[in-house]
Amino acid sequence: MHIRQLILEAQTEESLVQMLRQAGENVTSGDVEAVDKSSDTTSFDVYISGEPYQFDVDKSGQVYFYDHNKAVELGFIDNIAQLVINYKKLKGV
Repeated sequence: MHIRQLILEAQTEESLVQMLRQAGENVTSGDVEAVDKSSDTTSFDVYISGEPYQFDVDKSGQVYFYDHNKAVELGFIDNIAQLVINYKKLKGV
C-alpha cells in the first residue's frame, strides 16, 4: 500500500471518530478498524458500545452508514458538521 493511501486512511478514521464524538458517541481511534479496502470504497467497522457498525467512504469522500443493512448517505468526510447533523437525524437524536 502506498504511503499516501495510508495517510488518507488514517485521516478518514480520525474524521469518523471526530464526527461520532461530536454526535455524542463515546468512541476512540481504537474503536475504528478498516476492514475492506477496494479501489472505490474503504469500509470501516466502528465499535459503539461494543457493537460493530459499518461505515463506508468512497473515493469521492461520501460517507455511508449501514442502518439495518441499508446504506444511508451521511455526507462528505470533509464536512464534519453535516455528517453530525445527518447521523443524529438517523439515530433520532
